[in-house]
Amino acid sequence: MCGIFGLINKNKKEINIDKIIACTELIRHRGPDDEGYMFFDTGNNTLLSFKGKDTDKNLEYLPDVRKYAKTNSDIIFAHRRLSIIDLSVDGHQPMVRNDNVLIYNGEIYNYVEIKDELKSYGFNFKSNSDTEVILAAYEKWGIDCLKKFDGMYAFSLLDTKNRLLYLCRDHAGIKPLYYYNGNDYFIFASEIKPILMFIEKIEYNYKSIVEFFALSLSRYGEKTFLQDIYQVEQGTFININLSNFHIKNNKYWDIRECFKRDHNLSFDESVNILSENFSRVISLQKRSDVKVGTCLSGGIDSSGIVFELSRSGPVESFSYIDLNKEISEEKYIENVVKSTHTHNNKIYLTNISVDLLEKVICFQESPFNSLSILAQYRLFEKASEMGVKVLLDGQGADELFCGYDIYRYFYYYKYFPKSLLVGNKREIISGLIKSKIPRYFWNIYFNKKLKIIKNEYKNPLDMSRMKLNYDSINDLIIDQFTYAQLPVLLHYEDRNSMANSVESRVPYLSRNMFEEYLYDFSKYGISSDGETKYLLKNMLYKKYNSDVFKRKNKINFRVGDYSFFINNKSNIIDIIYGYGDIFDNKEMNLIERRYNYFVTKKSELLCKIVTYCLFNKIFKG
Repeated sequence: MCGIFGLINKNKKEINIDKIIACTELIRHRGPDDEGYMFFDTGNNTLLSFKGKDTDKNLEYLPDVRKYAKTNSDIIFAHRRLSIIDLSVDGHQPMVRNDNVLIYNGEIYNYVEIKDELKSYGFNFKSNSDTEVILAAYEKWGIDCLKKFDGMYAFSLLDTKNRLLYLCRDHAGIKPLYYYNGNDYFIFASEIKPILMFIEKIEYNYKSIVEFFALSLSRYGEKTFLQDIYQVEQGTFININLSNFHIKNNKYWDIRECFKRDHNLSFDESVNILSENFSRVISLQKRSDVKVGTCLSGGIDSSGIVFELSRSGPVESFSYIDLNKEISEEKYIENVVKSTHTHNNKIYLTNISVDLLEKVICFQESPFNSLSILAQYRLFEKASEMGVKVLLDGQGADELFCGYDIYRYFYYYKYFPKSLLVGNKREIISGLIKSKIPRYFWNIYFNKKLKIIKNEYKNPLDMSRMKLNYDSINDLIIDQFTYAQLPVLLHYEDRNSMANSVESRVPYLSRNMFEEYLYDFSKYGISSDGETKYLLKNMLYKKYNSDVFKRKNKINFRVGDYSFFINNKSNIIDIIYGYGDIFDNKEMNLIERRYNYFVTKKSELLCKIVTYCLFNKIFKG
């Protein structure tokens, strides 16, 4: 797990080396273990490698990049390494193999199997790293090598022979990759802040900001909150012709293809295949040359990971415990700990300060709608303090295996009025309204939510990507996976883990877990009486024979303590008036007058407002 930065110098302008170093310092938290640079000149086809202050001491022979003032090289690669696989200097990046250069963030979980296959074709390897496997795979299969990888990754590969540069992102968009295409430079990085070093004036994408306040969407597709800065989409690679700077987006993986494979499995067959896949995926994702632990929320998903990991030995787990007993999952966590003899580390969110909130927003590079993001940050912080560099987490199971209420609402709609015979009638009717309300009324609803924003910042709310009617559970899974929920959660997870130099792995999103059989699995996501995550729960119960997996209620990961807003009222009001440039003054005055009401009844809206203002303070001042 690492941080990458790269630049195409279109007009061969002189660039201060100090500026390049400053860019890598901004992502040092993503890779404090090693540092490397590479400059490439297309005219004479020369590659020059350099060290920095954090470069492995075994590479002392490299020239120090800090001793140079300027460069006008055509391509610049910079890398910050978090050493997980092959901790030796052999894993140093940028890595060069024959005609190709790679900077890489992530893990290829099946790299051992791919390496063995490449060896059968006569390939030799100098290292034990998955980085070299990517380069060798590209030599053998070209960019089609992406179809071989089961992992989470964002990388740039320079093909010097064919004058091509690739930007590649994993199938689910687990690892981030941003880019900016200006007149003088094409710039890309793991985070946005290094790119901003080359942009004179920061402009907001107000359409994205309005959508955040209306829909709570902060990351999907190519869009970001900043104008002209984009992200490579999930399952996509971009290739850039260095001769004419022509850029092409290419989709190499699409979840929609998974629903074209119907094996017509029975429920029992689906349980058995999912069980086999689960064990195989956890086995692959345990691969590491550093200590591996796991998150444990007390829910079904993370509990399953703990049970599987504990089969092969003690497990170091980390849990956030909310002080509000109504939403605390501590009793469920304790049940898992007792059943698996796991060593559990409990994290509490106390003494929240504006400084902490601002710090996390700087890492996130976006506002958010819940203080639960701070709880997640603290969890990874604790893991880092304990020396655990890899954590497995249950992200993705709700989206793929029908864990949210909206899946149950869809079931109620599909089988209405038969569904009225099961479950709570009020919930059923409420769910039908929420899931099938006409688009016209949704527009009224969301525009009412946007009363707080000044008219000059409002664009007509684009509802085109928000599906309000679904033809099948499969359509709903696709929407949650690509747009509505998962991209946002993965963004939070990546930034919070990497801020603490911890690699977070998400086994449920492994291609090996669901790719071949997702169509069959989705048929059993909801039971005949509307129980969510039905197939996954049954698989885990059968596999581990524990009542932990008979649990039917679900508590969303959130923070129930509002004391931060109460204790920091005057500071928060100053922040809103100081940096709330897009907000209507009358509405802000209303919040000030009825502050306690907004804290208790509209805490999500208040959190959005405050985090946006701090985001504005950080990025535009």
